[in-house]
Amino acid sequence: MDQIFGPVAADAIPPPYRATVAFGLVLAFGALALFRSQRFIEESVDLSMARPYVSVVYGLIAYGLIAFLGLLVLAQLSFVGVSHRSVVYLVAGFSAVGALLLAGVGYVVVGTRLVELVDDRQPWNGLVLGAVLSAVTWLVLPVAAAAAVWVVVAATGVGGRVRTWIHDERGVKA
Repeated sequence: MDQIFGPVAADAIPPPYRATVAFGLVLAFGALALFRSQRFIEESVDLSMARPYVSVVYGLIAYGLIAFLGLLVLAQLSFVGVSHRSVVYLVAGFSAVGALLLAGVGYVVVGTRLVELVDDRQPWNGLVLGAVLSAVTWLVLPVAAAAAVWVVVAATGVGGRVRTWIHDERGVKA
């Protein structure tokens, strides 16, 4: 039961299944973000691609914030005596949903930028291309490398928006 979510369990899953799950999750969460606000995605493309190397760092900060918040909630719950396994899974689930939302937005942004290199900017086509890019990562790379590349590509897509969010209150251009 303890190895359900471990790296050994993920390595036992065949690459086509991992790729299919990655494709479906990015497609679902990216479509949710795109359906919610297409303008948000289009602005995120401009912000992330203005400084893509810096965007990676800020995107990784966003993932770090989600992990930190999840661990903080677990620590606070353990201080008050709530440390049942189901609570841990619930908090991990909420953290995973947050990370998947970031990944969905990130891959839509990266996919939209790649579509824009060939044709006009089309975020819905970018969603599909981003989901395919996500799936290819899990199909061709080992689990640890696929996870790292998957997060870095998604971080590139969300980093520009995170950068402006962090520096917005200072009144200084990021």
